[in-house]
Order: sequence, then C-alpha cells, then structure tokens
Amino acid sequence: MSITLFASQSVSEFIMRIAKPLLLITTPIGMIGGVHEAFRLAGGLAFLMIAMMLMIGAAFAMVVMTIRKERRAEAAAKQSFATFEEITSCNS
Repeated sequence: MSITLFASQSVSEFIMRIAKPLLLITTPIGMIGGVHEAFRLAGGLAFLMIAMMLMIGAAFAMVVMTIRKERRAEAAAKQSFATFEEITSCNS
C-alpha cells in the first residue's frame, strides 16, 4: 500500500485530512454507546451524562457564535475603513 502526497501537502496535513472525518464519525457513536451503557448500568447516571453533554455542546456553540460574530465585525470594520480610505483619497 503506497500513500501519495502532493508536493504542497505535508504529512501532518495528510494525517489531518484522515483524522477529521474519523473524529466526526466516531465521536457521536462513542457518546451514544456511553449513554446506552449508562442507562443499562444506572439510569440516573445517564441523565447526568446527557445534561453534561448538553452543557458542553451549548458552551461550544456559544464559542463558535462569538468567533463568527467577531470575524463579521472585523470584516465590516475593514470594509468601512477601505471605503473611508477610498473616499478620502478621491477628495485629495
């Protein structure tokens, strides 16, 4: 079995291209399996696990929303600064 890397692609980039889809598939499967086992062993524990996963998911979503909002604000500021530069250079 041979692995072909493109000239512009490093080994770490190649590994990340494989790792990301694997993590996106195996993480939810593992979480579902863990909750199933928690229900099987102790029902109350499963509710605590679900609550914890929901809290972590909500925190992660809030971080992503904040990053996106800050990027939009930064892009709008760059746009308005570029427009201001264009207006002031035309008046000179």
